[in-house]
Amino acid sequence: MIPQQTLRLEYLNSTIDLEQLGFCCIFLGGSAAHRVTVEQVVQSGSDWDGLGIVNSREDLLNLMTRHKSQLLQLLKVDYIDGSPETWNHAVRNLDWDVISISGWTRDGSNRAMKIWSRNHLETIMQDKSTRAIGVLAHKFPRNIQSNHPIHGSGLLISQAIRLTDDVSLRFEDDFITIPHVVGKKLQYSTSPALMCDLLLASREVYESIPGLGSTLKARTLSKWLVKSDETSVESLLPQLYRWESFPGHFREYLISTYSAMKLRHEFHRSNEKHDKICISSKAPFNSSKGGYRAILFEPLRKEQYKPVQHPQALSQRFAVNLILKGQYAIEHWPIRPSEALAFRNTLNRATLLINGEKQKHHVLETQMDCFVLELAALPFLYAYFPAERLQKLVAIDPDQHKAFYSYQGGSRLLDIRIQFTRMDTFSDAQLKLKEPYRLERWLLSIQTCVAQDIMSTYQASWLSQNFTCKNAPTRRLVQPHPLYKTLVQPSWVETGTPLAALAAENQISVNELLCLPISVNGVCYGSLQDQLDRAKHLLDPTAPHFENAPTVFGLGGHSGNVLVDDRVGKGTMPGLKYINYSQAGFYSPLVDMASFLYVDCFLPVLFADLCTTSLCKDYSTCNGMQLQWNIDKKGIAIDCELEMSLLDRSLAAAKLEYIVRPVFNILDIQKEDTMNSRVREQVLGHGMLVSALMTRNLSLRPGVFLLNLATGMRLAKDPREVFSKEFAWENWR
Repeated sequence: MIPQQTLRLEYLNSTIDLEQLGFCCIFLGGSAAHRVTVEQVVQSGSDWDGLGIVNSREDLLNLMTRHKSQLLQLLKVDYIDGSPETWNHAVRNLDWDVISISGWTRDGSNRAMKIWSRNHLETIMQDKSTRAIGVLAHKFPRNIQSNHPIHGSGLLISQAIRLTDDVSLRFEDDFITIPHVVGKKLQYSTSPALMCDLLLASREVYESIPGLGSTLKARTLSKWLVKSDETSVESLLPQLYRWESFPGHFREYLISTYSAMKLRHEFHRSNEKHDKICISSKAPFNSSKGGYRAILFEPLRKEQYKPVQHPQALSQRFAVNLILKGQYAIEHWPIRPSEALAFRNTLNRATLLINGEKQKHHVLETQMDCFVLELAALPFLYAYFPAERLQKLVAIDPDQHKAFYSYQGGSRLLDIRIQFTRMDTFSDAQLKLKEPYRLERWLLSIQTCVAQDIMSTYQASWLSQNFTCKNAPTRRLVQPHPLYKTLVQPSWVETGTPLAALAAENQISVNELLCLPISVNGVCYGSLQDQLDRAKHLLDPTAPHFENAPTVFGLGGHSGNVLVDDRVGKGTMPGLKYINYSQAGFYSPLVDMASFLYVDCFLPVLFADLCTTSLCKDYSTCNGMQLQWNIDKKGIAIDCELEMSLLDRSLAAAKLEYIVRPVFNILDIQKEDTMNSRVREQVLGHGMLVSALMTRNLSLRPGVFLLNLATGMRLAKDPREVFSKEFAWENWR
């Protein structure tokens, strides 16, 4: 391994007085800690990732305010990621325990340091209970993996509070505890989370007091041993995150170092709350197949529920490049079906050359019925969504109602999930993902990122009814949701609809079919006509229960609204774009949520025919789902059993935990909203029923239509019961 003094000189500026800055220890982790030569570190492009320990939070605050320039010199960087204004506000006004900074040197290498106070580290390591650590950083990994050689791997999902595009605050545990069912007994495996893992897999490069670094590691290791079911340090170490990638000499170094440590076994015990949402695998663990055994979700904190108190009216001025027919040339190219935007009349991938310009633009040419509304929505999109995740508008042709957006390759998230479920297209190898099970982790990173963007947009655009009425530009975008517009203008009796096909097959009229009572698994839910009439009332924006209800800015549905760059797999978070703004506007958050919740949570049901072979009339298997139905003059009887994979249930939990729960909590504390909780749940449930019936035309797939009908009827009656049964999610408030 690289000598300690060499590591220190490479990582830190030797002219800076570390003790004067308040440092008592500095550790270096990552691959630099176990490489044999500095040249290997440079050639591999590895980051220099360290952990600095100061005595107190006050020392850390001073370091980020009074001694910031010296800190930059210490790490040999010209600047740190994130604006100075944001950092200054965050460190002075927020509740944090660790500050994570990163920056770039002149030679292009990345230097990072997480800075922690010794007081806080020692305090939490004296407590046997799991303790949360508030980390302030420019960016975070969206999930943390734990590894166990016997029980398998687990994943902890934690959502950060986005302060600005520069800085976020996230609360992460010191240790991750994953439950496992072994036989009929519930057991737990415990692994260090990010901060403790970095400490234990690092090497000391500076100590103000000899042996202090070893003492801090010994206290951390002691807590880990006491919290786990292991009996020795040697059995703990293989659960370090990067253990499998460590070279043999570094594993031997860690084993010999920690085996020789004197560990303490007396701890303070506080009441530990197990409030995490746990989605567990139902299948017995098979080490040869791998996969995650459980996925945990860290609940949002109450401070993450608050919307902006006094949102300001946005300027409606938005510069666009107007071009008319004859002022540009267009050359069309073939387009993959996965790149098509939903709800468009036409879409073409093309090369655009505007007269007088030398640059050719690679664009998506779209033609829109709701051209004016989409243009009116663009300023709100750029105000509320991260700009890098939106399509860039190159030009518009107002005469032909055409818009030209900058083209980005990739696939819709919807298609990736379908193809992954079929297991015939996407694989870890195709995406160049080096770590095991990374595709599941990759999809969860996207889903939690989308959930954060949507919830941040809701909070930033949250408008009371009174504010909306006074704001004329905003009021133009307050309109009936696409779900409601589809519901009040259905073409149920036309040839080619699912109900018409079922009615013809059973030799009855569509109206008779609509009025038949429906039972699902022996439970009667009334007729579809009754539920649709109820849905019309509940989703009507002019209904009395919406009189004092707030509105938020939404995309109007997420079916195919997320385009993912799936061509590379260098990190856990790929590039993504939000596409299709034709339905964007201000809606009730309940109705807007319903439009994407069904598609995202029940994708294996909605696309059952695409995820596997088509369902037939007899009991058949569709990824574990079963279906049987009978239609006669007495009614429609459907027997079905949904079987969601661990990934399906986890992707659903991300939307439920990080959008539905905070929205319901905000509604609970809004004094002007008089809608009671039961009506809110009915609005959400009936919105999902409409989404289940009208998202796809399943006239040629009667089994799939009836499977979605049964699921939608259950949701309309009691969404709580369905979410609990199918996703083990009950965390409404």
